[in-house]
Amino acid sequence: MDKQSELPNSVRTFLKNNHFSIEKVLSCSPTFVIRGTSPEHGTSVVIKIAADNPRDYLRLRNHILWAKSAGDSIPQGAKFHVAPILGEGHEGSLQWYMMPYVEGRPLAVVEGEVTIVDAQLFRKVLPAIIRLMKYIESIKIVNVSVIDARL
Repeated sequence: MDKQSELPNSVRTFLKNNHFSIEKVLSCSPTFVIRGTSPEHGTSVVIKIAADNPRDYLRLRNHILWAKSAGDSIPQGAKFHVAPILGEGHEGSLQWYMMPYVEGRPLAVVEGEVTIVDAQLFRKVLPAIIRLMKYIESIKIVNVSVIDARL
């Protein structure tokens, strides 16, 4: 099944109004994750959109704040990174952000209600994940979890 057919009209309209060209819909749950191009960026980007669910809005907003505060404080030359936020905002019932598309295999994919983890890739990148986690423990991160304890 073509995942583009799963996009609600509000998301399609938002993408069209912002001249975002869809290359591939990567995920539709719990948020819409779409690879494509936008007029402001010369390379492929990913846009992540929460639509019609306040809890998903807060989670996405929390991720935006976290990525910005963590990414800005990572030292140059570190063996880990947090993808930068290229743009973000809200429009009508949508909360969204955009980041560069990174070619490669995902650590996990969601198929229906099941998350399938690529164990071989996970073992390969685990040292970098641990370095990032240790670093994150040492810095002050901004988030919205105090607003909604359900996050």
